[in-house]
Amino acid sequence: EPPAAYGAGKATPGSENPTELAESLKNSVRDIAEDLLAEEGIGSHEKGYLYGVLMDHVSKRMLGGKTVGAASVEELRHALNRRLRMAANIKNTPGLVSSIVKYKKEAQHANQ
Repeated sequence: EPPAAYGAGKATPGSENPTELAESLKNSVRDIAEDLLAEEGIGSHEKGYLYGVLMDHVSKRMLGGKTVGAASVEELRHALNRRLRMAANIKNTPGLVSSIVKYKKEAQHANQ
């Protein structure tokens, strides 16, 4: 059987533990990144980059600019509740994932 899409991790829906919620959110976003890349036929070598882009989006749009570690329980729950909508919005925008990967900013090297 194929894995369930966008697993919620180990956190229970009513969890008050911010560490569990944070891990659940990060795992869910990782799963979304993997799925989006697979659907576009892009290799998993881009997973780390796309995950970073998605986590930046989650931080800015769902966590009030906070990192996952600094977000409140309510903000983490909000992000977990919105993650499927985020994935659907990305899927419904043709070419978005391939453009994110194609036009990614290259890392600056220390000697440049």
